[in-house]
Amino acid sequence: MSALMAFLGVIGFVAVLMWRLAQGIKAARYLHGVAKERANLPRKMRFRSKTGKAGLQLVADPREAAALLMLIVASAGGEITKKQKDAIINQITGCFELSTIMAEELLSHVSWLSKELPDISNAVPRMSQFIREKVSAKELIELEDMLMQIAHADGDPSAEQKEILNQFALLVGI
Repeated sequence: MSALMAFLGVIGFVAVLMWRLAQGIKAARYLHGVAKERANLPRKMRFRSKTGKAGLQLVADPREAAALLMLIVASAGGEITKKQKDAIINQITGCFELSTIMAEELLSHVSWLSKELPDISNAVPRMSQFIREKVSAKELIELEDMLMQIAHADGDPSAEQKEILNQFALLVGI
């Protein structure tokens, strides 16, 4: 009889131990889910802040706006050439201190933004105002020089490119 009681005691102990382990595993899974949600929170908040926005409303960084202006200047002369694209990448990496990969991603991002615009040249006033509010006068002059270099990447700038450069200079007060 005592052997049966000892056996039942061992079985009871094992059952309680297994139940406690199952509860511990359940708690660990819950904590893992909470930690995963917490780690994902900054990305989730950035996405929520962009929800309901499109096109130029997504531009939140002066570097994005400057890259978009460079793209506008390059495309004003017609189809963007390899020289112009390389010039834009060089300007972004040199002046914004970004890696080549990040510069290409930024250029891809602003290209995607510009595809949704019916007339890309209409973005010049909005981006110029945005940049004027965010950067110093010295940086505006540097940006104008960057835009000039993009316009001259394939030789002499076209009339449309000159018009965009003049419009930018007037809007930012250079």
